[in-house]
Amino acid sequence: MEKFCTGWQYAMDFPFSYHPHKGMTDYMRRRRWFRVCRLHTCGPWKEVEPLSLKSVSLQMDYDDQSGTSIAVWAVACNGEVLYRKGVSRDRPEGENWHHVSTEQAFESITVGVCSSLWALASDGSGYVRIGISAGNPIGTTWFHLEAPPGACLSQVSMGKSVVCAVDTARRLWYRDQVMPIFPEGTSWILVSEGVSCVSVGSNDEIWAIVDLARHKSSVLARRQGVSETHPYGTEWDAGFGADWSYISIRGCQSSPKAPPGF
Repeated sequence: MEKFCTGWQYAMDFPFSYHPHKGMTDYMRRRRWFRVCRLHTCGPWKEVEPLSLKSVSLQMDYDDQSGTSIAVWAVACNGEVLYRKGVSRDRPEGENWHHVSTEQAFESITVGVCSSLWALASDGSGYVRIGISAGNPIGTTWFHLEAPPGACLSQVSMGKSVVCAVDTARRLWYRDQVMPIFPEGTSWILVSEGVSCVSVGSNDEIWAIVDLARHKSSVLARRQGVSETHPYGTEWDAGFGADWSYISIRGCQSSPKAPPGF
């Protein structure tokens, strides 16, 4: 990053090698990257005990006045499910990890609005955590859900009432009829193919990394046409293309009626 601070590289001509600084005889240039945003944090970082994790999810709708801990769930690289105790605005690192027992190893986990919890097991099936409350933030039992026929689910994301999952064949699935009184929903609906990662926001916005025919690389895309009859939308609004591997919009508290575009 320091050597190529502007993102440009220069060469005398094709097919000569490129270098970071322009010379008098350089007539060709290419752009290796460009900056799209800058992040400023207040820090410092709080160190916690070292633990290899492959999936982490935080509560999106935390209320400072509630007096309860912020829900933080994770899946360790060995498939164990963990809940972080004592996480708050004043103590963001929390106290310690609490192991939550499961029947098999897990792969992915997501915390929805009102601390709803979904997870995926190593066999590609789904699980919903039952019994979560302010007095019992880790819940009581796991409710098992079969994967779509012929699919092995690998990544899941939940918002308010929208649950989306990606399978190992890069297909995006939507869980139909998820409601507070019926948190497990009824069935899986195939939404799109060529999806490698999905993220659902607090207002049920659906964003993903998608392979589109007109792009040579993966693009960030937002699902458009969301309505009561089509809660998973009708088409993709494609954005910037690059070799994306992960996306999360869970920290974006946008309006449900945000204008289209990026």
